[in-house]
Amino acid sequence: MGKQAVDQKGNALHIQADPELEYQYYDIFNVYVGAEEVVLELGNRHRSDPATGVVHQRVVLSPGTARRLVRTLGQGLETMEKKIRSALDEAGKYPTN
Repeated sequence: MGKQAVDQKGNALHIQADPELEYQYYDIFNVYVGAEEVVLELGNRHRSDPATGVVHQRVVLSPGTARRLVRTLGQGLETMEKKIRSALDEAGKYPTN
């Protein structure tokens, strides 16, 4: 399955997912920002001790790529929230102030 995207220069980019790609769920993260890179550490809380967790993945991004990620996540979440609000409005279940 492929997706169309646009790179930082506005050029079309076809993104292909590795067919053996593994899906992982993470519920904790750390973010480190330096002058030339942004590091995301992703991990999970211990089931037996929720006050502790383990980092399983580290992702390093350039500042420009990190900015695009933040913008894309924000747009995606905003779109999803609008759809949920709209569905709740139609069902008469969304409180209006």
